[in-house]
Amino acid sequence: MSTGAGTISMKRYYIFFVVLALVTAAAIGGNIMLRRGPAHDTDAVADLNILQSGAETDYSNQNMLPSSLSQINTGSEKLKRSLSEYSYARLDDTHYQLCATFMTVHHVDKNSTGPTVPELRTSPDPSEHGLGRQCFTYTVITATSDLTPLNR
Repeated sequence: MSTGAGTISMKRYYIFFVVLALVTAAAIGGNIMLRRGPAHDTDAVADLNILQSGAETDYSNQNMLPSSLSQINTGSEKLKRSLSEYSYARLDDTHYQLCATFMTVHHVDKNSTGPTVPELRTSPDPSEHGLGRQCFTYTVITATSDLTPLNR
């Protein structure tokens, strides 16, 4: 009779340790994903900036935007291998859209007490993004853009 009670007790310990191992593995896996999220997003922002620069360089060299993502000259073999993570759409002759998927939300606090710098950026800033698939619409600056001359 004591053999049956010992078997039941061992099964309980076994189940306890299996559940404990699963909970521990899930906690470790979750922490790894949390650490990976910001790093993934940093890479995505850098890649979007490279794609933006490539699209606008292509525009200035050829006077037209690339028709597809694969036509953008990135200068990066690593980025060329990961183009499937991004999307590109030529909206018209001077507007295009780049999209990426982000694993975290990142917004810059514009009310910080640090030094103020006038906002000179005319294109969207992908470093400020929400969670999930986010798209940014860009406008290329053309030679015929309405630029106001400086009066001296």
